[in-house]
Amino acid sequence: MSSATLTTATRSAAHAPARAWWRAHPFADAIGLSASLAAAAMAWRPAYDSFRYLLMIVVAALVGFGCARIGIIVAGRASAPGRATAQALAATLAAVAAYLALSPVTVLGVPTDFRRMAPVPVTGWKDMLSSLPPVDVGTTLGGLPVSLGLAAGVIGGLLAHRPRAWMPVTVPITVLGLMAFLGTTNRAWAVSAAVLTAAATACWGAVRRRRVRRVAGTGGARISQAAIAVALLGVSALGTGIAIPHLPGVESRPRLLARTLVEPPFDVSELVSPLVGFRRYGAGLNQLWGQELLTVTGAARDARLRFAVLDSYDGTTWSAGTMTATGGVFHRVGGAFPEPETPGGEPQQISVTIGDAYAAIPELASWVPGLGTPTRAHFAGPHGGDAATSLRFNPATGQLLVPSRLASGTVIEQTTYVVREVPKTGIEPDPLAAIDQAGGAFVAPWVAEWAGDAEQPWARLAAIGRHLETTGAYSDGTRQGEEDYWPGHGQGRLLRLLAGPQPVGSDEQYAAAFALLAQQTGIAARVVMGAIVPGDGHVRGQDVHAWVEVREASGEWLAVPNSLFMPQRSKRPKQTDYEDAPPAEQAVVPAPVGRRPPGSVDSLIEGVPPLQRPRPSGRPTEANPGLPGLPAESLPGWVTPVARYAGPPLAMVGGTGLLLAGLRAGRRSRRRSRGDASRRLAAGWRDLIDHARDLGHHVEPGHTRLEQAAVIGHADLAGRANRAVFDSHDPSPDAVSSYWADIAKARKSMSRGASWKARLSRPWHLRGLLARE
Repeated sequence: MSSATLTTATRSAAHAPARAWWRAHPFADAIGLSASLAAAAMAWRPAYDSFRYLLMIVVAALVGFGCARIGIIVAGRASAPGRATAQALAATLAAVAAYLALSPVTVLGVPTDFRRMAPVPVTGWKDMLSSLPPVDVGTTLGGLPVSLGLAAGVIGGLLAHRPRAWMPVTVPITVLGLMAFLGTTNRAWAVSAAVLTAAATACWGAVRRRRVRRVAGTGGARISQAAIAVALLGVSALGTGIAIPHLPGVESRPRLLARTLVEPPFDVSELVSPLVGFRRYGAGLNQLWGQELLTVTGAARDARLRFAVLDSYDGTTWSAGTMTATGGVFHRVGGAFPEPETPGGEPQQISVTIGDAYAAIPELASWVPGLGTPTRAHFAGPHGGDAATSLRFNPATGQLLVPSRLASGTVIEQTTYVVREVPKTGIEPDPLAAIDQAGGAFVAPWVAEWAGDAEQPWARLAAIGRHLETTGAYSDGTRQGEEDYWPGHGQGRLLRLLAGPQPVGSDEQYAAAFALLAQQTGIAARVVMGAIVPGDGHVRGQDVHAWVEVREASGEWLAVPNSLFMPQRSKRPKQTDYEDAPPAEQAVVPAPVGRRPPGSVDSLIEGVPPLQRPRPSGRPTEANPGLPGLPAESLPGWVTPVARYAGPPLAMVGGTGLLLAGLRAGRRSRRRSRGDASRRLAAGWRDLIDHARDLGHHVEPGHTRLEQAAVIGHADLAGRANRAVFDSHDPSPDAVSSYWADIAKARKSMSRGASWKARLSRPWHLRGLLARE
């Protein structure tokens, strides 16, 4: 019968007219897959700082689809038992080579930087989940869209070669779910991506369906059918967008996100508070007084360059972000950061070059200098890439941090909102600010004594500052005759500052005490260690200061000039004899043992510590290769790199095999336990057929059991299954158990008779799991 006389509702795709090249099967599938993935990738828009990641995914998906076609062509002549596995292996190898060739160029712009991009598909997910969005797509985390696009392209390309129309369409839907789970809390982009993905996959699935079946007899042309489809999708999308926000409980139910389940691995409390080593910048020790720390361009003269913002006091030390009440959490970031909630003024661009002395100070080298809250940062120089990779940001303080430490010569280009100074008229404190007054409760008596009759919080704090400025003197305890004025800002040292006949101290003590006094008056305050930028931009130790920032009602943090609470450095203390003064050689008091912030600087006087601290024993080093916890000499040198690079792929392959084995075992258990006796017995034959398919036997679906037995053998088992199905009575439970025992023996016999290649690749075959009778 000719195609012109067909009266059924379907027509074979073999009679369809010749297609243009762009409508041929591979090209149509490549276009459909890339368009669907682009729609699904919209869910990641809030996670990256630009749409460049979207282009990366589309290009990588097309390349991955091409890798799948290469695998199909290369392994097309392989023997039937291992053809699918050979195709997947060839496509995977091509995709790995494509990633190593594409990612350094598309992400970093450096064609030869394989070392930084190679581990991203494995370790980058953890870094992304612990990073504060939006992430800079130009950093190593930009390799995630490339790797995801390649993987989706390879899987989609291999599935598109299968005859079933629905199989490759599941790839972009799976990617959508993965991106929504790994994305941000932004609902709008996730919903938009879902709607667009549904439309794209529906169109692609319809095109693939037409290859096998084409609806006929409707009287409608293809253009009208397409118009109707587009109209239906548009109405559905509009209705969904209108209805979803009004569904009960939509906004009250938080989305389950992977980043909410992952805690950042970095603990800022491991860093030493830079304030404890303040006296090393003074003229008395003359260690860092004249040494150049930084070079700043773009900043105004006398601008306040912040080194470290310290927002937590534990009774011993001001440190950074160690209390949840202040919101001090350092998130991993790229080169772009969220805009501050209360920006002050216009953003300013500056450039900071790290000097040798700054990089050589262990407690300071991790802190990124800046004028305020940054919105973008770019690292250049010999080790700029390493700094950008480990960069972290505290949105509560606007502080950038590099745990791996800044190297000498690193250039940091920033766009930042400058912290403004407190106006002369004062401020209204933020009533919603969380203030921890417990740590500084010991200074409360001086608040009541020095505030006088002032009633408003700022008026009381200003009166306290005037008392310190007018009655106090400046000394860091390094000059002859002033050895009694010890360093540190623990409770004992601050009590001596406030309770003595004359307040005497350096920036360290005055700033630490004034911040605690501010908190006791009801004003949120924190200590900042930094420098006043000189006219030539070359910051030296003599320019280093410590000051206080307070939070006003709008939520903006403002700097309090040192002149409002501290005397001039030239004002020397009065000569006073203390009976309990220690000998001069004991002027330097080691910090108490305990937490790292107060007790990690062990050489405030002895000199600048070395660039690198000794590594803990047991860690592998260049001179001591090995695994943590094992002596290096117990393992050959090649074990560590082999385990590092070959371990994850082998674990992935083995895990996949175990997963598929578990699925087969679960299916076999369901077949033996569900349904009536005849169905359970006949299911044993299906289990044997699926096992044969996994070994490479080509068994067509829809054939009778005897026809299938002609391919794989075991006609007696096929006959027993036929009798169980077609007899008038159900088989007994013992007959079912006996049949399944014989099926198990037949599986073993079939495996022993197969080639070693078929037996080796059987755990990863999907034919038996995907086949449908």
